[in-house]
Amino acid sequence: MNLNLSTILDVALSMVFVYLTISLFVSGIAEFINTMIEKRSELMQYALRKLLGTGIFNSFWNHQLTTIKQSQVGGFLKPISYLSADSFSTVLIGLLVEGRTPPILPFDASETDKTLAMIRQAITTDPQFVSLKPIIEPFLAKANNFEDFKKAMEKWYDGYMEQVTGWFKRYNQGIIWIIAVLVTVIFNINTLTIAKRISSDQTLRANLVEQAEHTAKVGISKGVFKENQAEGDTTQVIDRVFVDKYLSAKDSALFVNVRDGKDLTGLDSLRVHEIYVQYLQDNMESLGIPIGWVSWKDTFSGGWIMTIFGWALTAAALSFGAPFWFELLLKIVNIRNVARKPVRSDGN
Repeated sequence: MNLNLSTILDVALSMVFVYLTISLFVSGIAEFINTMIEKRSELMQYALRKLLGTGIFNSFWNHQLTTIKQSQVGGFLKPISYLSADSFSTVLIGLLVEGRTPPILPFDASETDKTLAMIRQAITTDPQFVSLKPIIEPFLAKANNFEDFKKAMEKWYDGYMEQVTGWFKRYNQGIIWIIAVLVTVIFNINTLTIAKRISSDQTLRANLVEQAEHTAKVGISKGVFKENQAEGDTTQVIDRVFVDKYLSAKDSALFVNVRDGKDLTGLDSLRVHEIYVQYLQDNMESLGIPIGWVSWKDTFSGGWIMTIFGWALTAAALSFGAPFWFELLLKIVNIRNVARKPVRSDGN
């Protein structure tokens, strides 16, 4: 087979599309696991307890302005996994000044001056809050007024929450790796076998390229990949082709909830991922991609080392995550379109 530039680009685009499709599945499983064990909320609570101390944390976490942000899912309160800087400062300042009498100040002192004075008094004389003095005192020293103090504290809190996001990303990357390995072996997804089939099967390659271009087009128009900054979370992945064409046909009620971004119960989430497995299998089987176990002999026909190497390549590729493969898919589609653009007669 003559591997010209066009063929090479088609093979590359096909492989990226395969990785993207399976990465969406891996990301979905990871998201389901994190939702079930409430990992984001766990890290949020750990970070706040480390910052405030157990006593203040308990008062903070059970404060009405904090608990009101909990969502109702399946009859249960779902603990919060994100708290804005404004909410943090409002609740903490409320705890610092609660039940406290303003110290004697000059008669022209404003209400905000009195609030700052009460905060200073709390972190200096109250045993419950003195542990916060090293954190809060620098903000008080630099603040000309209450608004300056509040903004400085909120800016510091945002920086602290970036650390928490980093903790979750490192944890989530480990989960992705584990799931990638399991999915690779369970479904027998061998990069070498798939690449060989795509290179030699022109019909399969054409079908994959067509779907890849459609995915790129739909992904851009519908915003398939979004940064969910409001949740302080990593990139959330939504497979719109699955949701709009497959989930809607399998379960209309779930489709409406997922489409509208509503919180799902544990059973509903499990059902969505069960349907996604069916979608993945049907999609891959209809295209003829060599995925799955036929026999032990066929799987290791090329030798143990090459099979394990092919699995390792797949697991490593899936660990990059769906957003990475989507961005690469867009780039290859653009390169392919430029390469296929006909040359004008004037040479331009």
